[in-house]
Amino acid sequence: MNEEQLKTLSIRIAALVDALEDRSQSAVSGIYDSSERLDNTARQLTNNVMRLTQDVTRSVGVETSAAATQGLQQAFRPLLQEMQQVADRSSQAAATLQAQSETLRLVQRGMVWRSGMALLLGAGLAIGVAGFLLWKSHQTLREAQFSESLLRAAQSGAITECDGQLCARIPRSAPRFSKNNDFVLLP
Repeated sequence: MNEEQLKTLSIRIAALVDALEDRSQSAVSGIYDSSERLDNTARQLTNNVMRLTQDVTRSVGVETSAAATQGLQQAFRPLLQEMQQVADRSSQAAATLQAQSETLRLVQRGMVWRSGMALLLGAGLAIGVAGFLLWKSHQTLREAQFSESLLRAAQSGAITECDGQLCARIPRSAPRFSKNNDFVLLP
């Protein structure tokens, strides 16, 4: 992947994480609202059951009052307990979604940092490769210059082939290389 593709990928990942974060926040809010409505409904139902129980006991009379109250409470107790359990589970689910949303936010930050580091590493690698290619080009240029010197010497007749071997025509008065007198400078 090149640097532009990494930047694009990083931006897309950040957008995806933002969208997921918005959705999780919306889901958490919805669950909180649903939990609160469920809790209110359970309270209203409890109040209605209590009023109904009181109304029934008033209408039945003093003798059946205790039996009716106890019977109605026993009849509605499992329903009220189940509604309370549902409200508790909804609250727990909302808390879990909130924790997951925070984890997702932390993962997003980590991905942004990693993407930045990957871009820096990619840029460093690109600089290293460019330096190597520059060095390699310099070496190739030196070789080409040496080959050009040999070609000029061959064209002037100073270097030729004698019975399958390389030979050079060097006058005795030819100038010598100043650092090593064994070598003669070719024209």
